[in-house]
Amino acid sequence: MRNIFFPIIVFILFSFFDWYFFQAIKTIVRDAPLSRQQQAKMIYLATSIYSIVIFLLVMIVPALRNNKYFTTYFVSLAFVIGVVLQMIIKSV
Repeated sequence: MRNIFFPIIVFILFSFFDWYFFQAIKTIVRDAPLSRQQQAKMIYLATSIYSIVIFLLVMIVPALRNNKYFTTYFVSLAFVIGVVLQMIIKSV
């Protein structure tokens, strides 16, 4: 039973925090030019979709759970996307 509910609970928590952080991003870039607002929102949306897809892949494909290369590339790409988002927000 735990194997079924744990990913669901993690996904619900992730969705809540994702929504909360998106609201924060919208607040931060509120006074920025429209093009900067759209850039920040699109990068954040891409990061969210990327994270959800990776989460679902890891849950569906058991071989990915123990693959250290997959995990390394996933975390590295998420870090790079986060840095780009931070750079856009700081330039506002």
